[in-house]
Amino acid sequence: MKKHSWMLAGAAAAVLMAGAAQADTIYKYRGSDGEMVYSNTRPKGVEILGEMDSKALSSDQQTIYSSRAAMPQAQGTGARADAHLQRLAEADANVMRAQQNLRAAQAALQNGREPLPGERIGTANGYSRLNEAYEARVGGLERAVELAQQQLDQAYQVRARS
Repeated sequence: MKKHSWMLAGAAAAVLMAGAAQADTIYKYRGSDGEMVYSNTRPKGVEILGEMDSKALSSDQQTIYSSRAAMPQAQGTGARADAHLQRLAEADANVMRAQQNLRAAQAALQNGREPLPGERIGTANGYSRLNEAYEARVGGLERAVELAQQQLDQAYQVRARS
């Protein structure tokens, strides 16, 4: 791992450990030396470049950051490490969106299994059966679940590469 990545991990670990009981927000800003700083205390007089909810970090990220809490260079990060943290945050956000989309598609399928008016056709012996309109509608809902699952799998793969 490069020096900047270690510093980033140390910075995030220090923030996570210090802020676990106090604050849920991690603030990102540029320090007086030009380096990126991550802190659980909102700085005064500087532009906040980003905020991250510490609870939104994946358990993998929290484990990585916690294991490097003793790193002495916990203050600054380089542009490369900053980009890496940004990719991790985006990957986690994509995973969460994909999970929500999958849950929504599964709920739509579950709710859509009940036939709608006009989706049954009478049979010669006095019963009824589901018609093609029902099959097409439910088939579309099933395809939506499959697509949402594929998107979640892809989001997991991207996050694993981040």
